[in-house]
Amino acid sequence: DVIIVSTPDQLSSADIYYRNGNYVGGVAGLVGEGSYSISGCDAADFNITAYSEIGGVIGAVSKDNNVSNISATRGVLTADWTTFVEVKPVYTCEVIGKEPSNASVSNATYNDVEIRYVNVVKVPDYDEPTNTYLLRTTDDLVYFSKAEIEPGVTLKLMKDIDFTGVEFTGINPYRDVSQSGYADYVETYRANPVLFDGNHHTVRNLSIEEFDEIHGVGFINLWVGDIKDLNMENVTIKSSKARLGAVASFLYGNVDNVHVTNANISSSYQTVAAFAARHSDGNITNCSVKNSTFYGKSGNAGAMVGIVYDTSSNRLYKNITVENCVVKGANNQIGAFIGEISIGGKPTITFENCKATGIKGNSDKDLDYVYGTKKSAITVVMNNVTVNGKVPTH
Repeated sequence: DVIIVSTPDQLSSADIYYRNGNYVGGVAGLVGEGSYSISGCDAADFNITAYSEIGGVIGAVSKDNNVSNISATRGVLTADWTTFVEVKPVYTCEVIGKEPSNASVSNATYNDVEIRYVNVVKVPDYDEPTNTYLLRTTDDLVYFSKAEIEPGVTLKLMKDIDFTGVEFTGINPYRDVSQSGYADYVETYRANPVLFDGNHHTVRNLSIEEFDEIHGVGFINLWVGDIKDLNMENVTIKSSKARLGAVASFLYGNVDNVHVTNANISSSYQTVAAFAARHSDGNITNCSVKNSTFYGKSGNAGAMVGIVYDTSSNRLYKNITVENCVVKGANNQIGAFIGEISIGGKPTITFENCKATGIKGNSDKDLDYVYGTKKSAITVVMNNVTVNGKVPTH
């Protein structure tokens, strides 16, 4: 349902007294696509009752439109969502179909109070039977850098994604910027984990620089669940304070069939890697890293994982290939695969069918060991493992 007062470029003063439905506003219900400008309009003495997408001035603004110098007074709105131009996200696709990029609003008032424009964000397509969000654009991924991800949800790539020129700070399901709720969050999601399904697609040209997140920075930040069937090419992540992973920063879960090529991961702090800066639970299998550079100033640098940490469960790293990579940092905390193994208890860490070739460390010298350092109580088992053509001692 759309209330049409007049065409947007001819819109004049209007009073709207009542309407049941969507796209409802004191001046206009929907400003559609087409680079229209609306200015100098007023509405007064109206009542609106609607289900969603209502506003004191305008219900929704589509992309490339400019709205300024408009007002609505003595209006009565009856609905859950009454903020000017703000749309409940779940209905955005039904409202305008596209994110209203480049829309602007200025000098708008409702009941004599100036109202700041709230950008409308398109929610990615959702498949309810499988509890899966279908990701087709960079906008879909940017959405989940800001929106909470419920336990048990799957994010599934439906196309290759090119991040050239796109500002992105990583999929970030954990919204608390303090440590206060961290343990509860992890336990909740471990009981009902999330899944990122790359669906055999490729993410290219991702660049994140000087974004510092308390739980690390990566294509995915803190992730409690599995990651599978993903390719990543041309990834640059740099920070002076954060732990960094090309794929994930803090990971509680498995990684399977994920491949990283041409990554440059550099932290002036510590803990950098391709698949997980900090791997806190799960296994990594059938993965590869090629032609990439990893630098952690204070250590915990590896081509596969920066540090194995946290839970005392056993780990399996199987069928991993690392080719032509440089790993640099504190001397005793860098390795071709893992920088440091530092978990409590007496777990067993197993490497099986893992091969690293052309691996350089500090001063561009050959880096001939699997991991840099570990706690003495941890058992490491290596089956069919070589680094630079040698059977490593550690």
